[in-house]
Amino acid sequence: MILGLAAPVTASAVNLGIQGRVWPIAEINILKLLVESATQVNWHHVQQGLLKKAENWGSQLPQWNFPEVSQTKTVWFNPSISLVKPVYGPKKSRNGNYEWALLYPAGTTVNPLQYERPPTDMLFFNGTVPAQVDLAKQALKAFGASIYIVETAGNPENLAKSLDVPVYYANKGILARFPIRKLPTLMGVGTGPHEYDLALTELAPPFSVKQLQAYWNGMTVAPGVQHAQKP
Repeated sequence: MILGLAAPVTASAVNLGIQGRVWPIAEINILKLLVESATQVNWHHVQQGLLKKAENWGSQLPQWNFPEVSQTKTVWFNPSISLVKPVYGPKKSRNGNYEWALLYPAGTTVNPLQYERPPTDMLFFNGTVPAQVDLAKQALKAFGASIYIVETAGNPENLAKSLDVPVYYANKGILARFPIRKLPTLMGVGTGPHEYDLALTELAPPFSVKQLQAYWNGMTVAPGVQHAQKP
């Protein structure tokens, strides 16, 4: 019986083929592999796809259609922000040297208008409403670099080409930061008791350059004046 268990067993080889991609047992030339892989890509097709996507960029933007204005009024907005994290930076010490130190602790409320007062106004408008587009054109002609036009709907790329000036787009971040409720709205810096507020003046038709001039820093009369909380 023991001899029987020790008897040789007949074996046969079976060719299972090659499973997956293999390389010879040697260091792989990665650069060569990348070049070979790149030659298999249809770069013309990729380039055409990117060009088409770039050409249609303006038409693929979200459209923010706000109600039109029926009565001109100013909404005063306090742009103060509360710091979520502490702010560190160079701070002058008593000996005259600058050291990295705490500038503002977390929770500090800061109003940017106390440090910087922008000399420009911003006109928010709907690019699909001809009367509002015409107002934007008039504003650029009258005020030039002193005003930025910001489109909430339409194709800012096409309008920028026709006007030969930058046309900004109101993205989610801008609309979350400023209480834009109706269009068109002129946003500037307040004066007097509203020195540290932003003036968001909702403009009712008929539109004109004189209207923009009158409300450049918000309405100065009591009727129609409202206050907005931080969004």
